[in-house]
Amino acid sequence: MDANDQGAGNSQLEKKSIIISIIGLFILSAVGVTSGILTDSATLIIQTFLYIIDVIVAFLSLRILKKLANPPDENYHFGYYKLEPVLINTQGALMIAGAVIGIMFAIQDIIHEDNVQNYPLIFSAACLVLLINFSIWFYLYVNYKKTGSSFLKAASMQWMSNLYETLGIICGFLISYLMHHYGSPPVASIAPYVDPAMAIILSLLILKIPVKLYKESLVDLLDANPGQDISAEITDFTRKVLWEKFNLDGKITIKLRKAGRKMFVVLFFNVPADYPFDRVHVIMQTLNDEIGKSFKNISSVDYHIMILN
Repeated sequence: MDANDQGAGNSQLEKKSIIISIIGLFILSAVGVTSGILTDSATLIIQTFLYIIDVIVAFLSLRILKKLANPPDENYHFGYYKLEPVLINTQGALMIAGAVIGIMFAIQDIIHEDNVQNYPLIFSAACLVLLINFSIWFYLYVNYKKTGSSFLKAASMQWMSNLYETLGIICGFLISYLMHHYGSPPVASIAPYVDPAMAIILSLLILKIPVKLYKESLVDLLDANPGQDISAEITDFTRKVLWEKFNLDGKITIKLRKAGRKMFVVLFFNVPADYPFDRVHVIMQTLNDEIGKSFKNISSVDYHIMILN
């Protein structure tokens, strides 16, 4: 399979994964709002609100996937790759906002002592949500490992966050139920506070997931170095090609920037003053071919050649 065929296959797998994610989110929203209203659980209703945010992000992902397939044009000379980190950055910000909103509602539940009704229904609904969460997270994670897609990485991290939240809801409701029905009067009196307290603790713990997404996408948006490891790898590879194919052993400097799934390289190297000009062109063409074959996500290589006197 050549690079174009593989890219098209990855794009189709991304699209399929996002559609399945949207279907799962609609199911979870229906379960969450129904069980939340029937049981008077603010936690489940808040969770539904967060699922709706996820649906909006997933639909935006589908739109941006179509844009990423478009070639550079007169308005976007370097293509549409920056749309990918823009969306992931927005997704991270929305997840952070969702966690903060969840904490605020949980604090409100503590202040107003929200009494949950119908524990068996809540537990059953939460277990169904947990099963759906785990299934879709696993599916997205496997496809992310296959494609290396930052979209699917962000989506799988989103579902991992949902998975942790659901586990927290189940634990909170279970502890609250046991305290309410089997605890002494003093213990039973604090049962209504267990669920919102658990929601606050979990929201604080999982904040690192959206913060990581936000920071990683910010690196792309600010054209920061995507990593010393990849810089060293490309530098060593270039030095090897120049020595083995052209017997050149000079200083090599690499500058990298990343935009979503593509990486752009600026390569500086030295040639002797008497080096034939036509050979310089051959060097650039050879490096383009060799780097392109060995590093699939590199979109372009720009060269700055310094003549040594």
